Amino acid sequence: MPKRTSEIEAEILRVLIREGALYPMQIVHASPKIKIGSVYAYLGRLKRKKWVSSFAEGVFAPSGVVMHRYRVTGIGAKRHNSFKDVEIGFPQSFHETVTA
Repeated sequence: MPKRTSEIEAEILRVLIREGALYPMQIVHASPKIKIGSVYAYLGRLKRKKWVSSFAEGVFAPSGVVMHRYRVTGIGAKRHNSFKDVEIGFPQSFHETVTA
């Protein structure tokens, strides 16, 4: 069974594919749909699904925490490419169900 994709998850994938590897705050600034209060939760879900990966480059936040950048994996890119409607980000089966 395919994993479900929310509209925000699809938007994060679109941003990362368009912009490349980004820090979470850069993802938030790249799309008005993505809010700072939820970006980390969505990135965690995408990481568990193996649609994004993260890496540290030795950059530290003011608190001393290592900051991670996120990028789309091959699996995430395939999932993104399976969307029929890129603006909404839902799989084709969703559109067939709604229009039937």
